[in-house]
Amino acid sequence: DNAITTADRQVVGDFQPDLVAGLSNRFEYKNFDLNVVMFGRFGQTVAATYLSADGGAAGYPFFLNGRVSQLKVNYWTPTNPTNDFPQPDASRDALQYTSTLTYRDGSFIKLRTIELGYTFSSRLLGKSGIESFRAYVSAQNPFIIWAPLIRDNLGIDPEGNGTGNAVGIQGGGATPVPTRAITVGMGVPPTRQVMFGVNLRF
Repeated sequence: DNAITTADRQVVGDFQPDLVAGLSNRFEYKNFDLNVVMFGRFGQTVAATYLSADGGAAGYPFFLNGRVSQLKVNYWTPTNPTNDFPQPDASRDALQYTSTLTYRDGSFIKLRTIELGYTFSSRLLGKSGIESFRAYVSAQNPFIIWAPLIRDNLGIDPEGNGTGNAVGIQGGGATPVPTRAITVGMGVPPTRQVMFGVNLRF
């Protein structure tokens, strides 16, 4: 009917994942041991609020005013009539109905922990008084194995670092992101740690 009304509204996702899964593996070869822990969520929708256009000069049109080190998105032009993103317009930030741009597939599989250890034989320890000596290196959150949000170059971590966000009144009267929504941001990358340690027993 060439009119966008409440009759056009529909459910676009669920903030609760359909499946949460983990997988732990331990491998041993001679004196070496390897521990791998993976974690994933599937079927979860997240809100990438930086992809919206809320009238506060902080959303999609604002960060695409300059094309240096920004997200590479498939936006509309006369020669590229795509429906992925509207054409950036520095003169209009409060674009109608852009809240729908924020809702993305938040599924992911992460390598949560990988640890490599070596246990020294009692022959090498000799008469030192040490019963066992194991040295190890462990990496926490070393990388993300799979995530549609990252595959599409629209974010750095789909797991989310907040809930809810008042992104403004979306020009067309849409409400802010609900408080139960899992939100992702571009300013807080996933924390990665590398640790070295020893296990001693006397």
